[in-house]
Amino acid sequence: MGGLPPHRCRSSGYGGRNGRGSGEPAGRRGPRVARLQRATLLLRAARSASPGEDFTVEGSQYRRTGRNWRPTALFLAPVDEPGPRFDAECEENNAFWTWASIEVLRRTGARIEELLELTHLSLRQYQAPTGETVPLLQISPSKTDRERVIPADPDLVAVLARIIRRIKGTGERVPLLTRYDGYERVFGPPMPHLFQGPSQHRLQVISPNRIRELLTDQALRAGIVDVDGTPLTFTPHDFRRIFSTETVNGGLPIHIAAKLLGHLDLNTTQAYVAVYPEEVIRHYRQFIDQRRTHRPSEEYREPSDTEWQDFRDHFSLRKVALGTCDRPLWDTLPA
Repeated sequence: MGGLPPHRCRSSGYGGRNGRGSGEPAGRRGPRVARLQRATLLLRAARSASPGEDFTVEGSQYRRTGRNWRPTALFLAPVDEPGPRFDAECEENNAFWTWASIEVLRRTGARIEELLELTHLSLRQYQAPTGETVPLLQISPSKTDRERVIPADPDLVAVLARIIRRIKGTGERVPLLTRYDGYERVFGPPMPHLFQGPSQHRLQVISPNRIRELLTDQALRAGIVDVDGTPLTFTPHDFRRIFSTETVNGGLPIHIAAKLLGHLDLNTTQAYVAVYPEEVIRHYRQFIDQRRTHRPSEEYREPSDTEWQDFRDHFSLRKVALGTCDRPLWDTLPA
């Protein structure tokens, strides 16, 4: 969408903790998706309304207001219930980049600096021997100084395409911007960066701190809390851990996951992965079933009733030994 304000948009605080006004059906939409859809509808309605005019979006009524020093600004105030006035353009801008950041981070496992170094040139194509064209996302070197590519699934391609359409606006090209590298402390060459937006009255590459602010604000809006009720926040690196856990638990070999994450050591990847007991059991049973299909059937048999009973008795005796009785497993209990 074009026409965004040339100033830096901070979190507007609109919509309460869950990012929804009254009357919005949550359905199965994720909080960030619901927020973006609602913010888009609000912005569209605000642009069609005159100053002082009331309108309704998803069951909630709003009034377009303004400020003397910015008479054309799209400030909105809730009418149905008390709430702060907010800038519809800033809210839509924040909602979009929150959604885009989360989607790209969780679908690529990229580090925050790698995310912000993505450019229009990062999109590649691979021609498979079958003739199929596979979209790839090229990740620039960062921590390990090793470039890597990630096969882009259709959902990731759709997200990247939406980002490109947005930053192109009415033009035919992605604007070229320089980016300041906080680690090297130098400005890079002008590049068609994907994560860019208006800030300080000019286009700039979005900063790492800005991404962190958006993620923190989204967690507060979603009302995510820990078991003790403490509000939880997310960092960009948390989505890297989520990516590694989902891919490995989903059956991807860990050495392939390490390649996608840019890890030089498998132990580093293993530390990122949260393997749950049910996943271990499920994958091991699949391994056993696959192994049995390649071995002679006479090597495998079902345990007899007596063997199963002995197996169960072992755990009963172990429970006694480790409980209040403290007798060794080989001791016989008196009748």
